[in-house]
Amino acid sequence: MQVLKLDINNKYKGPQKAFYYIKSILNYALAFVSFIAFMLLLYGFYMMLIGDGEKGRDKVKSTLKGIAIAIISMSLSWLIVSALFWIYENPAQKESPTTQTQSRP
Repeated sequence: MQVLKLDINNKYKGPQKAFYYIKSILNYALAFVSFIAFMLLLYGFYMMLIGDGEKGRDKVKSTLKGIAIAIISMSLSWLIVSALFWIYENPAQKESPTTQTQSRP
């Protein structure tokens, strides 16, 4: 039994297959780290609700700010990585169809 099969249709060969595996592993890693950050965010809000006075609340606020910064940076890194993968998978055409000249008989 396979727990995780990345290339279901076996449509990637050679360097494209390695690239596909790298892309999949990065996406899974970012999803895992995002899940952990979300759980920490929930824990931070929980601690804010049952915290011990003003001193504990200030500590939790700084922790929540750090978690928010981490979530924003993970979102930006996912956006950058996805854009780079999209650029690699969809290279620019050398000659567009509108600039081709038609020969007249």
